[in-house]
Amino acid sequence: MTAEVLRRPRTRSRFKVGGFMWLLKHELRLYFFEKASVDKKKKSRRGMGVGSWLAWGALALFLHAIAWFVLRLAPPLTGVLPPKLVMIAGIVLFVLFTLLLSQALSKSVAALFERGDLDLLLSSPLSSQTIFQVRLAGIAAGLSIVALFFLTPFAHVGLVMGQFRWLGIYPTLIALSVVSASLAMWMTLGLVRRIGVRKTRVVAQLLGALVGALAFIASQMFGNLGKSVKEKVTATIQPWFADGQILGPDSFLWVPSKAFFGSPLEVLSLVLIAALAFIVVAKRSHRFFVHGVQQGAGVARGKTKALPVKAKTFAKGLTRNVILKEWRLIWRDPQLISQIALQILYMMPLFFVIFRKGTFAPGAGAGLVVLSALLASSLMWVMISAEHAADLLATAPAPQKHIRRAKVLASVLPPLMLIAVPLLYLSLSDPLLAVLTLLGSFVAMHNISQINLWMARPADRSEFQRRANGSAGLTILEKLNSFCWAGSVYLAATFGWWALVTVGLALVCLLLAWVFRIER
Repeated sequence: MTAEVLRRPRTRSRFKVGGFMWLLKHELRLYFFEKASVDKKKKSRRGMGVGSWLAWGALALFLHAIAWFVLRLAPPLTGVLPPKLVMIAGIVLFVLFTLLLSQALSKSVAALFERGDLDLLLSSPLSSQTIFQVRLAGIAAGLSIVALFFLTPFAHVGLVMGQFRWLGIYPTLIALSVVSASLAMWMTLGLVRRIGVRKTRVVAQLLGALVGALAFIASQMFGNLGKSVKEKVTATIQPWFADGQILGPDSFLWVPSKAFFGSPLEVLSLVLIAALAFIVVAKRSHRFFVHGVQQGAGVARGKTKALPVKAKTFAKGLTRNVILKEWRLIWRDPQLISQIALQILYMMPLFFVIFRKGTFAPGAGAGLVVLSALLASSLMWVMISAEHAADLLATAPAPQKHIRRAKVLASVLPPLMLIAVPLLYLSLSDPLLAVLTLLGSFVAMHNISQINLWMARPADRSEFQRRANGSAGLTILEKLNSFCWAGSVYLAATFGWWALVTVGLALVCLLLAWVFRIER
């Protein structure tokens, strides 16, 4: 018994306490713990449950089956890689890199300013250099885990089939994750140095949302250009892909795609670039990291300046105060801003269609209805379900219906301001359809707000991306109602009275929400 007890510390402490690997192990443990803790109402536990393991295992088997089917049909990778394959893979990897960079920016802000453990770590005997390196490596590891899960089935199947070049997926994805994490941390710390912590939290999240949607927006912009403009752009870009040019087959820009397919020299080059990026950022940005953490702790704990006696702390009117309060709370939550901005960015192609054609197509009108309704839905969830001061508002010396009305206005006004310019522009060509779209947007947002008031459950703002898990019925009825009113606008503009069919379906959704309403 004594010998067994004495041997236990040796088996548990595989890494030196306080060292790089010891801290990195803790970072990875926290990463999986956060991924497993989806429902905060349930008791938190270490690791994933049996159901989660089965679900992820089934998905992994499905991905391996797809990889087996694709590699059986595709010719084996031998000799010189086809230039077209290299270029297509390079474009796909560039899109993947933008997504990784977007996630890395969000994770950098969270790691520096939102987890709240860095001031404690920096006050410990641990080296601040090691803490920064581990935090940077933890971000890169979190990024690479997701990418590896979805793409490494091709490497595994390739290994079984004797196509060893597919093993290049592993170093390529890890290297891209390290580069994106290093670049994101450098950008975040640079923003802290230039504009301070408060503004960086907002700007970095917005920048991450923009970077994540960059490839999608660029593709949609090109697709919605006129035919003559497309031909000019194609004629200008096509020579760049010739031999010896910037995008030619031998260009250094295709190193990631060649490494992806297992070219040894390119794999080595990409790994060296990633290692160099990590070392440079870890060494050169260490002081900015410590300064940024100290500045962030000072901002979080610092006392706010007292307002002058003559300053107007509150505006006149309950409605105006509630609206300003809701907007300020959203503005103070950078992650929430980025998530809402990302929804808007992915709807931008709708505006390209409208302004390019110059006519108010019924499909564009229906799209504006969906855009306004879904944005209002997101804001309503934040203001109703994620209200932190619900008890305080319940005891406020004001009628609850007035407070709810103000919250509805606070959620409806931003979508209306967003679609105002397209409506004004497009009303010049088709005023009737513009009126129908405005009316459909109003009614859809009203229905969305009513459904939320009836069915919304208390939640935390950090659950914004997972809000569908909290109330599936609410989410389904919101989406159905939005698409029904969008369909009503489309049918009214093209088939007249047939719009009454979708109007009836929208009213049925509203009736179901009332039937399953939560008694308060």
